[in-house]
Amino acid sequence: MAACLNSLDPALQPVRVAIGLLLWIVWTGCSVAPELSTPSDGLVFVRVTDAGDTDVFQARIADGAVRRLAETPEFLESNPEWLPSVLRVLYVARPVADPMASSRLMIRDPLRGDAAAVSEKSFLKEWDVSASADGKRLAYIFESPPGMVPPMGVRVASPMTGLDVMLGPVPQASAYLSPRFSPETGSVAVQIHRGNRGDDLWLLLNDGQSEPLVNGRRWDDTAPRFTSSGSSIFFSRSAFRRAPRRRGRNAGPQAEPLGGGDVCRLQVATKQVDCVIQSGDAREHAVEPSPTRDEIVFVREKDGASDLFLAEFAGGNERQLTDSPDRAERGPVWSPDGDRIAYADGRAPQPRIVVIDRQGAVLFETLGVQPGWAPPFQD
Repeated sequence: MAACLNSLDPALQPVRVAIGLLLWIVWTGCSVAPELSTPSDGLVFVRVTDAGDTDVFQARIADGAVRRLAETPEFLESNPEWLPSVLRVLYVARPVADPMASSRLMIRDPLRGDAAAVSEKSFLKEWDVSASADGKRLAYIFESPPGMVPPMGVRVASPMTGLDVMLGPVPQASAYLSPRFSPETGSVAVQIHRGNRGDDLWLLLNDGQSEPLVNGRRWDDTAPRFTSSGSSIFFSRSAFRRAPRRRGRNAGPQAEPLGGGDVCRLQVATKQVDCVIQSGDAREHAVEPSPTRDEIVFVREKDGASDLFLAEFAGGNERQLTDSPDRAERGPVWSPDGDRIAYADGRAPQPRIVVIDRQGAVLFETLGVQPGWAPPFQD
């Protein structure tokens, strides 16, 4: 074979090199960019370092290997997420010297280790970021410097084109939370907090308009999450009341949530809401629909315990996945294939990330918080 390749005309030398490389790959069993092949076998997450700051780490579930993506003592990182469109890791970075004053969206190349801001802007803060299913667009909350209008809002950026636009008009609010893309239309659902009433859910459309999804003073409706088809949104609902007026410097109405929480489902087209899980004596929250099946995972808090449960979209066939009174399960995240769930355990002496299968069997554990799924790294 080598003799045949060497006998080719010199003008065909590039062809010979390409054929030789292909034969070597086949012979050795290697593949091109193997770290991009199985996104449900790897994680990106945040870990507190020995120096007391935070860095983004990667994990390979198959053998439990963990490595630091980059050492950045000047920044506090949070909310890492894999972007398949640009093969980069997205995260929020805050300067250690003044972590409350500013934060920026950053993307980092896991192979080369270099990082860059998504775009240069004059905002004071950027946070609570969420990527579209294909990783081509980012929805995030921004806060402007004092005196600028609007003081806060929701924007959509594209790391591929640099395009960055504000969604709106949006209702006046004291906070925007949990933006999530619709996989069907590309619009963004967001939780709006107004301080003196229950939190509402709104849909911010691509044409610059907005419409209420759930809009009422009786409830705190939080953390909207689209199903894979985009036809429904799951969220957590709690009762709401206005606290009595207080005297002195802090006089004025104070709002606070009451009681437990229910798992509710909203039909986007009709705005019909059905609360599919109502346990009464417990609080359900952090609801996440599966990307591949008609089922949800959620956190249930009861009598000081916090565990993960699995249920069908309609609320049937409920199954407990974890039973650990000494732990505090938080923020479950489905793997892209819908076969695994990663979550954070915040009650241990050091926060840990745990990966389980759909039956609750533990597959992986490591120190860290805020897990996101990503392709496994290669040595």
